[in-house]
Amino acid sequence: MFHRTVFLGHDLIVFLPGPNWEESVEVTHRITSTVETGLTYRENRFPRHSFIRHEQAAAWRIYGSIAQELEVSLIELGAPSVGDRVYVGLPMFADKLSRAAWGSRIYHAEWVLNYDETGCSIIAANAVPEVPARRWLAPLLVGRLAQRPDLDAITDNAVEYTLQLVERSPWDFRIAPVEAAVGPDWPSSLKPNWLNSPRSGTEDLTIVDDVGDGRVEALDNQEGIVRRTQRFSISLKSRDEIRLLLNFFLARKGRVESFAAPWFHRPGSAGPETPHVTQARFTQDELTLRFVTDGYAEAEIEFTQVPWEEDGVAGEEPVQKPDVYFYRFWQDVPGGPIVWRFTNWEHDLTRTENEAPVAYLGDTKAFFKHDQVDQTIDFSDNPTTLSSWMFDGNPLMLAVKRELEAPLNIEIRHGTPDAPNDAKLIYVGKIGRVKDVGRQLRAETIVLGGKQDAKIPAKPYGPNCKHDFCRAGCNLNPANWTFEGFFSSQTGMSVTVAVGSNPPGAGLEDDWFAGGWIKHGAGANYEIRQIVRSENLGGGNQRFRLRRPFRHFAVSETVTFRPHCRGTPTECHEKYNNRLRFGAHPRIGPKNLSLPTRDIETPTGKK
Repeated sequence: MFHRTVFLGHDLIVFLPGPNWEESVEVTHRITSTVETGLTYRENRFPRHSFIRHEQAAAWRIYGSIAQELEVSLIELGAPSVGDRVYVGLPMFADKLSRAAWGSRIYHAEWVLNYDETGCSIIAANAVPEVPARRWLAPLLVGRLAQRPDLDAITDNAVEYTLQLVERSPWDFRIAPVEAAVGPDWPSSLKPNWLNSPRSGTEDLTIVDDVGDGRVEALDNQEGIVRRTQRFSISLKSRDEIRLLLNFFLARKGRVESFAAPWFHRPGSAGPETPHVTQARFTQDELTLRFVTDGYAEAEIEFTQVPWEEDGVAGEEPVQKPDVYFYRFWQDVPGGPIVWRFTNWEHDLTRTENEAPVAYLGDTKAFFKHDQVDQTIDFSDNPTTLSSWMFDGNPLMLAVKRELEAPLNIEIRHGTPDAPNDAKLIYVGKIGRVKDVGRQLRAETIVLGGKQDAKIPAKPYGPNCKHDFCRAGCNLNPANWTFEGFFSSQTGMSVTVAVGSNPPGAGLEDDWFAGGWIKHGAGANYEIRQIVRSENLGGGNQRFRLRRPFRHFAVSETVTFRPHCRGTPTECHEKYNNRLRFGAHPRIGPKNLSLPTRDIETPTGKK
């Protein structure tokens, strides 16, 4: 009754025993949202995600060998898996149906369990056969246990336990209510059951600030408008009523959208202060159904009045679209840039870039977030910090594994999931330091290539040349100092290269290439290494001692390498014959006269 399998590449344990219906089965439906409330109670509300998520809680009483299977399965939840943890699967017990009744189900899942006491199989929702192999069908809920259950022994071979399964699972396992038509207002057929009296109340936003020790409290000018609240119980006597309530909750995106709602406490005639119908929204992000049987459920509903939306205010849009961030990493390497794309949304999104569609991986495959992005008009933007999870394909892992062959660039765009192409660029920088904290990665960015951190004066006077070799100021042609050759062998940190071209016709004595670089490959196989020492082996062969060995090595592969200039007069004049471009003052001593000298007083103590 507990089956462990690998499905869609995920390690999964399916719990099949039927629950104890004497304790009821609870299913919680959640759409997380953010509500920003002003002092006048005007609100901005937007969902954090668009797809409804579920939790299922139930109690079981099992005996004998099934109880033993349960013990084994709970141990296996901590066993090594194909992913970071083992997922748990449960049937949606309210929809445990025969094939003949399958059309009346409440929930739709991408994958369906076909099961009975003999075992189970998982089939696609759009491929349920007319004659299933086993007796029952049920939508498959996949996620994580909210906590490990305690097993209460009834006898020496029977236990009772409770499970709460939270739908934290890949997008492929998503579940939603079967569609039902709903309007913009509260369905008139859904009324309180009056077994538990509806409760009506009021709330305000008055904040009291005590100043001094006097008898009178000081009000800090933050009085808010008073608004009404209402809470009532409802009995859903059929699957149609259950679907109706769930679809209305989903259509309103939880507490995001307001609607016309009846007020069930109606003293006297209706008026502005005691309306019989008003504009309201759900108070909570979640809606819990307590299934007494598979076709009968009870729920607690709570409304909050939104009086500013009775007639609306011109120019105001209290219902906001969800926001989403797009993270694009890239490296400029020979053979074209290497690009990684991620989004913090709940599933993959497609943007058009360079007139071609490209996919940004959603949070079921990638996990990224960043702290605040500060921007100012004087370009003194602060760096931001990225956080992510260790996973295959994470570009930040290249830094951790010391495989970053070129600077890693990052751009962040902000937009909405329904219009990815309209996302606005809010940040561009380079990845600086990356550190791992447990299984998390945290990366600090560098703004404007680190130029803001340059010291003043940028090029102080001194005896060493301040120009970069073969760059502006130096003005040597890189082509005249770039060599080509072929790999011969690699042993540890040393690589042997057969020199194929020698543009300057130099003698290439020992350490002639020390401090330079050697590179090969393109795209994802591009690698560049610093040459620590070089040794002339004769016959046109050089042995280079590297900082790190090459990860990709093939005999006879073409490589490119270049020497280095340390900026001394000897190297500039004699090795490179570039005396006229020497960017320093060779007769100045090592003490830098362009910077002030700090006086340091050494305090003396007294006996």
